[in-house]
Amino acid sequence: MKNISYRSFIAKYTQRIIIPWFIASVIYLLINTLFFDVVWNAMTVINFFLYPFYHLWFIPGLLIMMSLLWLVVNKRLSFTAVLILALFLSIAWFSYLKHWQLDSTFLYWLGDKRFYIYFFFYVLGFYIRNNPTVTFYKRVPLIVSLVAIAFGCLRSVGFMHKLIPSSTSGLFFISLNFGIITLCLNQVIQNNKFNNRLTDFCSRQSLAIYLYHYLSILLIKDTFSGLVMNIGIPGVLMPYIVAVILFGIACLTVLPSIALMEKIEKINPLVFGNISRR
Repeated sequence: MKNISYRSFIAKYTQRIIIPWFIASVIYLLINTLFFDVVWNAMTVINFFLYPFYHLWFIPGLLIMMSLLWLVVNKRLSFTAVLILALFLSIAWFSYLKHWQLDSTFLYWLGDKRFYIYFFFYVLGFYIRNNPTVTFYKRVPLIVSLVAIAFGCLRSVGFMHKLIPSSTSGLFFISLNFGIITLCLNQVIQNNKFNNRLTDFCSRQSLAIYLYHYLSILLIKDTFSGLVMNIGIPGVLMPYIVAVILFGIACLTVLPSIALMEKIEKINPLVFGNISRR
């Protein structure tokens, strides 16, 4: 990222990220056209890029965050100041995003705005990776990580979301992600846990899993949601039961499919973005 032109920077990620994302977007758009009434006009094409289908919003957001960091690194801006500003942006954006009439203002043209919430964590991850001396997370005890996760989940439990002001929701969001990050860095990475063929495969094909995991869910969710409802599970538990079932089926269908298709010479680099297959 450092000491390279922006054109070279984008070219580096064109085959790795942009082309696979574009292909996936077209596939989902065609599926959406088949199952739903899509009116094709100029705004349909514009919204195709501004507001990608369902989960595909993250890739444009990732490219924007990477571009901002390229600017920070090559213009020698203060990383500490950027980190503080990113923290403020993430908290403020998360807390007030639901209350802004974004679609009726100039903010509409910023596209899907969920990724701004994660800007702080992206900057923090970049900072940790490029500064080996930054080891604050190693001093975070396991109990602190677990408490941070529990606190972050508090606002989503039962009636608590009605008691806690929405303006403070950003703090719960930061707490939850802080707990998850420190837990993963300390208990998984530092202790070298869960290092096996499955995690190696998921790491290698993480982009493919991200792009196409929803495809199986899209095809089966209505069927299994109906089955769970017919069983008579209480309404409070039903979303969690459905989520577990869908997650299991997605793993059993998507992972083997990707494992088979990655052996095809053209699909692996072009569709999955996996340029160097192991």
